[in-house]
Amino acid sequence: FYSILNSGQTSFSFYCPHDYEACLHDVTVLANDRETLSNINNYVHPFNSFLHIETEYDTLGKVYVRIIKSYTAEQIHLINDKVDQLYSILYNPNASVDTNIRTFHDYIINNAKYDSNRSDYGDTTYHSDIAYGPLFEGYAICGGYTDLMTLFLEKMKIKNYKVSSDNHIWNAVQVGDHWYHVDLTWDDPVASDGLNYLEHTYFLINTSKLLLLEPTQHRFNQDHYIELKEA
Repeated sequence: FYSILNSGQTSFSFYCPHDYEACLHDVTVLANDRETLSNINNYVHPFNSFLHIETEYDTLGKVYVRIIKSYTAEQIHLINDKVDQLYSILYNPNASVDTNIRTFHDYIINNAKYDSNRSDYGDTTYHSDIAYGPLFEGYAICGGYTDLMTLFLEKMKIKNYKVSSDNHIWNAVQVGDHWYHVDLTWDDPVASDGLNYLEHTYFLINTSKLLLLEPTQHRFNQDHYIELKEA
């Protein structure tokens, strides 16, 4: 399933090998395992990630997988052009890795605000769950913040992936020999005074500090993201 998604294909079919007797059983289990599929989705490029994934199979052992992508071809084209433009302006080849990551972290937060109407009321006016929202509409929820940060990290050739808990998602980033958390959503708080704030509380922190700061929404399965596992 990872290979299918990572290849960018929208459909794929295969036959279970005769000597793999549990194949259809395992396919059925995986197709209904939302947590595992979500974790797999976190390791592929945002443009290859799925909005929905459908799996069918027959008694002959043929498996058909259909992927409904999170991004349209038009959105990908527009996003790539905008990311390239911003990267040429914001990236400093003479700055440290930390500084450049912070620059893009700050840009995203300063140019987008949390889409409370979507998270609280299901209002889908904005594409805030993907990178298009913060980049072109000025609104994001955790998926939008995380995907856009991923695109800038990919441009910088920094190893990264997305981390998810039951109801939240954020970035994992490798700097030097260590892996850290970067959570733009929590660094862009919704303030009661209506003002926009930029914070760095959840910027390049280790797992112990993350869970000390906020242990509920950030409670993730450390066995699935071993680079971030507490010692």
